[in-house]
Amino acid sequence: MKHIPHITTLSALAFLAACTVGPDYQRPSVEVPASYKEKSGEWRQATPQDEIDRGAWWSIYKDPILNDLEQQVEVSNQNLKAAEAAYREANATVEET
Repeated sequence: MKHIPHITTLSALAFLAACTVGPDYQRPSVEVPASYKEKSGEWRQATPQDEIDRGAWWSIYKDPILNDLEQQVEVSNQNLKAAEAAYREANATVEET
């Protein structure tokens, strides 16, 4: 127990010494503009040029198993939302009383 303060001090000094930079360090020079300004009139909405369907992302794989799984998830998701709504309703009823 008597050596703990010494060990802590030495550990802190070693940690701080690891963070120092050598005496011959020179900061690299980098040209930085005075301010950043976007060019006016050149911004526009992105318009993809491909013909990929932007709806159901899984349909691009044309996999019937994946389509079936997504349908199951969609149904389960609705059941989960209904269960959550029932829980919130019950919780609100309990808090009112």
